Amino acid sequence: MSTDTIHSMSTRRYNLTDVINEQSYLQVPRWLKEKKGISPDLKYLYVLMYDLQKVSLKNGWSDELGQVYIYMSIETIMEEMECARQKAIRLKKELMKLGLIDDIQMGCNKPNRIYVKKPWEY
Repeated sequence: MSTDTIHSMSTRRYNLTDVINEQSYLQVPRWLKEKKGISPDLKYLYVLMYDLQKVSLKNGWSDELGQVYIYMSIETIMEEMECARQKAIRLKKELMKLGLIDDIQMGCNKPNRIYVKKPWEY
């Protein structure tokens, strides 16, 4: 790629104002970054769910024990992960199997509550 091509892409370096005004970042818990045997897709989905807890806190979504939960439908997972329905379902099930989320059915056409968990052993 030539220098002319790079400059025509409207790129520029970050400056202090950009960094201060940046909307948000996804944070990856250190234990997850260092955890072996978890696919990058699973890690990314977990980070998305982990980040979604901020919205839940703003909305006051916690149960009677003070535990924060999120709402994330299979359709949202498909959209965020840019994947097919089967893969979205599989990824969610794998997170449950690893003990990183609990998916609680609320019934009566209400969305499931997802509790994002942190492992005791890092």
